[in-house]
This record gives sequence, C-alpha cells and structure tokens, in this order.
Amino acid sequence: MDIKAATYSSFSSPGLQPVELEQILAASRRNNARDAITGVLMFNGAAFVQTIEGPPEAIDALLMTLASDTRHCQMEVCDERMLPRRIFPDWSMGYVRMDGGWLEGQYDVADALAREMPAEIRELLMSMATTLPFE
Repeated sequence: MDIKAATYSSFSSPGLQPVELEQILAASRRNNARDAITGVLMFNGAAFVQTIEGPPEAIDALLMTLASDTRHCQMEVCDERMLPRRIFPDWSMGYVRMDGGWLEGQYDVADALAREMPAEIRELLMSMATTLPFE
C-alpha cells in the first residue's frame, strides 16, 4: 500500500476554546481510524503543525477539508511525500501541546520522531515546533 504523508502549519482562529480543540481531536481520531489515516497534531495555543499519513486519496481529501475549516487560517502545506511505511502507525491522531518552546504531551514525542521517520520530516516538524509564535 502506498502511504502519502503531508505536513502543514496553520494558525488557530481567534477565540478557539479548549473544548473545541477536544472536539477536533475526538472527531479526527474517529474519522482518521475510518479512513486509515494516522498522524500527530502539535498545538502551542496559537499555531498548529500537523503531519498526516495514509492512502493518497484519503490524504488529498483531508487536506481539502482542512483547507476549508474555519477553526484555523493561513494553512500552508510544507511537505508532501510518498513513504514506504507509516511514521505514526499507532496514532489515529497523536496530540502534543507545545509550551515554552519545547514539546510536552501524552506521548513520548522525541522517540516517535526518531523512529524510522525521514530526517527531512523530523527536522521540519522540530523546526516548526520551535519557531512558531506562542500565545
């Protein structure tokens, strides 16, 4: 099976509430499991960075949906590529809250980013995670 990965950044819309973020995560996990999509979402209170991976047609459809989602703006796809296997095989949608310029979350992100991830994607995620503006 061909796996397509896409990484994008965006800014949350003004007034995005924590409950809305929980709703986003719940819906993403449910829909991604249905569509064979895995990935990780990083959020620092103002900006998102996300990598999604799965069947190419599912990734393309999700990117179109995300582009029209009013809960974020200025979405920019930073990387798209085909992969021989998944980077996040066990995460229908991992979530990382970024605080203080580093990563904190319920997952051990450093290990996940190091595990068989193409160096260019790992470096892109880490660079974006440490340079996006914080709230």
